[in-house]
Amino acid sequence: MSDTLSNINLEFKIRPATESDFIAVLEILQSCGLPAKGVKDFFGEAYCVAETNTGIVGVGGLETYGDCGLIRSLSVLPMWRWKLIGRNIVINRIARARDLDLRKVYLFTFDRTDYFDHFGFAEIKRDDLPEEIKNCEEYKSICPSGAFSMELTL
Repeated sequence: MSDTLSNINLEFKIRPATESDFIAVLEILQSCGLPAKGVKDFFGEAYCVAETNTGIVGVGGLETYGDCGLIRSLSVLPMWRWKLIGRNIVINRIARARDLDLRKVYLFTFDRTDYFDHFGFAEIKRDDLPEEIKNCEEYKSICPSGAFSMELTL
Protein backbone atom coordinates (compact mmCIF):
# COMPACT_ATOMS: atom_id res chain seq x y z
CA MET A 1 0.00 0.00 0.00
CA SER A 2 1.30 3.44 -0.81
CA ASP A 3 2.27 5.86 1.94
CA THR A 4 -0.60 8.07 0.83
CA LEU A 5 -3.17 5.42 1.75
CA SER A 6 -1.44 3.93 4.77
CA ASN A 7 -3.10 6.28 7.25
CA ILE A 8 -6.50 6.43 5.56
CA ASN A 9 -9.52 4.38 6.58
CA LEU A 10 -10.34 2.28 3.50
CA GLU A 11 -14.03 1.99 4.35
CA PHE A 12 -16.47 3.58 1.95
CA LYS A 13 -20.19 3.89 1.44
CA ILE A 14 -22.23 4.22 -1.72
CA ARG A 15 -24.98 6.82 -1.51
CA PRO A 16 -27.21 8.80 -3.86
CA ALA A 17 -25.53 11.89 -5.28
CA THR A 18 -26.74 15.31 -4.23
CA GLU A 19 -26.35 18.67 -5.93
CA SER A 20 -23.60 19.57 -3.44
CA ASP A 21 -21.54 16.65 -4.83
CA PHE A 22 -21.49 17.99 -8.37
CA ILE A 23 -18.15 19.85 -8.26
CA ALA A 24 -16.37 16.86 -6.68
CA VAL A 25 -17.88 14.57 -9.32
CA LEU A 26 -16.67 16.84 -12.13
CA GLU A 27 -13.17 16.75 -10.63
CA ILE A 28 -13.25 12.94 -10.49
CA LEU A 29 -14.41 12.69 -14.11
CA GLN A 30 -11.66 15.07 -15.19
CA SER A 31 -8.97 13.20 -13.27
CA CYS A 32 -10.14 9.93 -14.86
CA GLY A 33 -10.24 11.42 -18.37
CA LEU A 34 -13.99 11.02 -18.80
CA PRO A 35 -16.29 13.60 -20.36
CA ALA A 36 -18.63 15.61 -18.16
CA LYS A 37 -20.88 16.64 -21.05
CA GLY A 38 -24.50 15.76 -20.27
CA VAL A 39 -23.87 14.75 -16.65
CA LYS A 40 -25.63 17.84 -15.25
CA ASP A 41 -28.79 16.93 -17.20
CA PHE A 42 -29.32 13.81 -15.07
CA PHE A 43 -27.29 14.61 -11.98
CA GLY A 44 -28.79 13.89 -8.61
CA GLU A 45 -31.00 10.84 -8.30
CA ALA A 46 -29.56 9.20 -11.44
CA TYR A 47 -26.06 9.17 -9.92
CA CYS A 48 -24.44 7.65 -6.86
CA VAL A 49 -21.14 8.46 -5.24
CA ALA A 50 -18.63 6.49 -3.23
CA GLU A 51 -17.64 8.38 -0.11
CA THR A 52 -14.82 7.76 2.34
CA ASN A 53 -13.64 9.68 5.36
CA THR A 54 -11.58 11.77 2.92
CA GLY A 55 -14.51 12.71 0.67
CA ILE A 56 -16.00 11.51 -2.60
CA VAL A 57 -13.73 9.06 -4.41
CA GLY A 58 -16.02 7.53 -7.04
CA VAL A 59 -19.15 8.08 -9.09
CA GLY A 60 -21.50 6.25 -11.42
CA GLY A 61 -24.65 7.22 -13.25
CA LEU A 62 -27.71 5.38 -14.46
CA GLU A 63 -29.54 7.51 -16.99
CA THR A 64 -32.97 6.27 -18.04
CA TYR A 65 -34.36 6.27 -21.55
CA GLY A 66 -37.79 4.66 -21.73
CA ASP A 67 -37.45 1.17 -20.28
CA CYS A 68 -33.67 1.14 -20.79
CA GLY A 69 -30.86 2.41 -18.61
CA LEU A 70 -27.39 3.63 -19.49
CA ILE A 71 -24.58 3.31 -16.99
CA ARG A 72 -22.13 6.12 -17.57
CA SER A 73 -19.41 8.14 -15.92
CA LEU A 74 -18.23 5.18 -13.85
CA SER A 75 -15.09 6.61 -12.27
CA VAL A 76 -12.92 5.97 -9.22
CA LEU A 77 -9.98 8.16 -8.29
CA PRO A 78 -6.75 6.37 -9.22
CA MET A 79 -5.46 6.03 -5.64
CA TRP A 80 -8.75 4.34 -4.64
CA ARG A 81 -8.89 1.76 -7.41
CA TRP A 82 -8.66 -1.96 -6.61
CA LYS A 83 -10.64 -1.44 -3.38
CA LEU A 84 -13.95 -2.81 -4.81
CA ILE A 85 -15.40 0.69 -5.08
CA GLY A 86 -16.11 0.52 -8.81
CA ARG A 87 -17.64 -2.93 -8.38
CA ASN A 88 -19.97 -1.64 -5.69
CA ILE A 89 -20.99 1.35 -7.80
CA VAL A 90 -21.89 -0.97 -10.71
CA ILE A 91 -23.87 -3.25 -8.37
CA ASN A 92 -25.66 -0.18 -6.97
CA ARG A 93 -26.59 1.09 -10.43
CA ILE A 94 -27.85 -2.35 -11.53
CA ALA A 95 -29.95 -2.55 -8.36
CA ARG A 96 -31.33 0.92 -9.13
CA ALA A 97 -32.24 -0.25 -12.65
CA ARG A 98 -34.14 -3.17 -11.15
CA ASP A 99 -35.92 -0.84 -8.70
CA LEU A 100 -37.01 1.24 -11.70
CA ASP A 101 -38.23 -1.90 -13.52
CA LEU A 102 -35.95 -1.24 -16.46
CA ARG A 103 -35.80 -3.97 -19.08
CA LYS A 104 -32.15 -3.62 -20.08
CA VAL A 105 -29.06 -1.68 -19.10
CA TYR A 106 -26.38 -0.55 -21.52
CA LEU A 107 -22.92 0.94 -21.25
CA PHE A 108 -20.01 1.99 -23.43
CA THR A 109 -16.42 1.11 -22.63
CA PHE A 110 -13.10 1.31 -24.42
CA ASP A 111 -11.18 -1.49 -22.82
CA ARG A 112 -12.96 -3.11 -19.89
CA THR A 113 -15.38 -5.55 -21.50
CA ASP A 114 -13.97 -8.41 -19.41
CA TYR A 115 -14.68 -6.42 -16.24
CA PHE A 116 -18.33 -5.91 -17.13
CA ASP A 117 -18.74 -9.55 -18.18
CA HIS A 118 -18.63 -10.41 -14.48
CA PHE A 119 -21.87 -8.50 -13.94
CA GLY A 120 -23.64 -10.27 -16.80
CA PHE A 121 -23.08 -7.67 -19.52
CA ALA A 122 -22.43 -8.93 -23.05
CA GLU A 123 -21.06 -7.09 -26.06
CA ILE A 124 -23.63 -5.85 -28.53
CA LYS A 125 -23.15 -4.24 -31.94
CA ARG A 126 -23.79 -0.49 -31.95
CA ASP A 127 -26.28 -0.99 -34.76
CA ASP A 128 -28.30 -3.32 -32.49
CA LEU A 129 -28.75 -0.78 -29.69
CA PRO A 130 -32.34 0.36 -29.11
CA GLU A 131 -33.38 3.71 -30.52
CA GLU A 132 -33.73 5.18 -27.01
CA ILE A 133 -30.01 4.68 -26.45
CA LYS A 134 -29.05 5.76 -29.98
CA ASN A 135 -30.86 9.04 -29.36
CA CYS A 136 -29.04 9.88 -26.11
CA GLU A 137 -26.21 12.40 -25.91
CA GLU A 138 -23.70 9.77 -24.80
CA TYR A 139 -24.24 7.75 -27.98
CA LYS A 140 -24.57 10.63 -30.42
CA SER A 141 -21.69 12.87 -29.45
CA ILE A 142 -19.75 11.79 -26.36
CA CYS A 143 -18.77 8.16 -26.86
CA PRO A 144 -17.08 7.62 -30.23
CA SER A 145 -17.81 4.64 -32.43
CA GLY A 146 -14.59 2.97 -31.24
CA ALA A 147 -16.13 2.20 -27.86
CA PHE A 148 -17.56 -1.23 -27.13
CA SER A 149 -21.31 -1.35 -26.48
CA MET A 150 -22.53 -3.71 -23.79
CA GLU A 151 -25.98 -4.89 -22.73
CA LEU A 152 -27.43 -6.46 -19.59
CA THR A 153 -30.90 -7.98 -19.63
CA LEU A 154 -32.61 -7.64 -16.27
